[in-house]
Amino acid sequence: SPPSSPPPPPPSPPGPRCPPPPPSLPHPPPPLAQAPLFPHARAEGQYATGVSPPLSLSSVWPETFVNNDVVRSFQHALAEVSGGAWPLHVKYGVKKEIAFDEVRAGAISMTVGHSTYWPDTAPASAFFASIPFGLGPEEFAAWVSHGGGKELWREHYRPHNLVPFMAGDTGMQMGGGFNKRMRSTKDF
Repeated sequence: SPPSSPPPPPPSPPGPRCPPPPPSLPHPPPPLAQAPLFPHARAEGQYATGVSPPLSLSSVWPETFVNNDVVRSFQHALAEVSGGAWPLHVKYGVKKEIAFDEVRAGAISMTVGHSTYWPDTAPASAFFASIPFGLGPEEFAAWVSHGGGKELWREHYRPHNLVPFMAGDTGMQMGGGFNKRMRSTKDF
């Protein structure tokens, strides 16, 4: 009788193997005193008593403006990960001239706006937003995430006791207002 050969290996599953799911988030989340985003955070453990920290966000745009989709997404995600323990109170249409200063002073927890709105307070802030002839959305995200942009941005905002985060991208925007149609570089 011929020698028996080992059985063939089981077929491989199609496509790449998925990594195991991440461990579930701690419930409740860690105290906010560990989060540098909130300039008025208190000493570690203050919120360990079960009292929800007061979270507020100001948006420089009117409530119905499309850029506030990121605000609503953040509000939903925060409620989800905290089991509703951290409600986020949002003020829409806050004047851009005061939004930055309100966060810096601790009057509100955070703000959302365009970095080009604060050149008088943080002069190089326009480089962390859309500038004419600048990076496209993908290039900008790559620079912030992997090219040292995040560290440079945070260093620029550190004197203001703020920690900036990228919360979306409107893409490159046209710069300039002209009284005639520009058809070529000669028209400039």
